[in-house]
Amino acid sequence: MTMMMKHKHLLASLAAAAAVASVSASAQTTSSDTGRTTPARAEVTRTQAQDRAARMFDRLDANKDGQLDQTDRSARQRARFDRVDADSDGAISFEEFSALRERRSARAPRPGPMAHGPRANPDGARAISRDAFTSRALARFDRADADKDGVVTAEERRASRRSTREMRRERAAG
Repeated sequence: MTMMMKHKHLLASLAAAAAVASVSASAQTTSSDTGRTTPARAEVTRTQAQDRAARMFDRLDANKDGQLDQTDRSARQRARFDRVDADSDGAISFEEFSALRERRSARAPRPGPMAHGPRANPDGARAISRDAFTSRALARFDRADADKDGVVTAEERRASRRSTREMRRERAAG
């Protein structure tokens, strides 16, 4: 695999993570009474989306160097592997794999990645900076905010998802 293909693969993975984060932010709210995050059909403001992007960046930046790059991706992959490798023998047995599938099937379906996630840092660098990550999250928010009032409603989120699906179909077709 060439360096450029690896770079594109890394950025596509980061895009998927960011997209899931933005969809999750749109579909959750935090109760001021309990402090818990719960599914909601509530509106999301641009400030809330920006805060969510900052929290997501901090979570994804495994080595805390202010950049999302291959090192962070490898650390997340290792952590996921370690969670599945219940007996810590460095291999995933059929039983461990089956347990993972059972846990996943018991959970609610997760939203898929959006096609217009951060494909590349605007300056062309191999790593994605906090500013670029936040900028892309806000660009997604702005595209979803159809009436440009600084708030994305449940209907605007649905319309944005429909638009994304249509865009993917068009790309796949030609």
